[in-house]
Amino acid sequence: MNRTSVLRLAAMVSFSGLLATTAMAQASPAAAPAAQTQTQTQTQAPAPHERFAQHQAERHARHQEKQQQHWERQKNLLQLQPQQQAQWEAYVAAMQPPPRVAPAKHPKDMNTLERLDWKAQMRTSHQKHAERRDQATRSFYASLNAQQQKAFDSLPHAGRGQMGKHRGDWR
Repeated sequence: MNRTSVLRLAAMVSFSGLLATTAMAQASPAAAPAAQTQTQTQTQAPAPHERFAQHQAERHARHQEKQQQHWERQKNLLQLQPQQQAQWEAYVAAMQPPPRVAPAKHPKDMNTLERLDWKAQMRTSHQKHAERRDQATRSFYASLNAQQQKAFDSLPHAGRGQMGKHRGDWR
């Protein structure tokens, strides 16, 4: 037997095995529900924009959970007293980012002057929020005792907002 004959024989054996497997799968009653389930799954799959929205919601939930854990670690490290709870809550609330407000129209659809006005409005909003964070940090820091202030000073990014978050500690 030459090499070509061996390859043909192997191909025919493989093909006949494939045919036999297919025939058994079609005859099997368990195969039909599996095929129907697969077809139903394909038709019930969410649209891409729905998957994206779901992904964003899950991502937001994970972020919120991590943020909550972060605040709890800081609170435990500072060993806050019950009378300091109100200042802590005000501090944490001030550190939350402001809600995003979409412009009336997309920046690409704005002319240059509208875009400059929108950017100026955003800068003003960011500045106000930064001042609010600074004031809340000063107020909270003043409510801490000397030992707690030292612990607060040792926290990464303590009192610095988002500065250095992705670039490492800048001190």
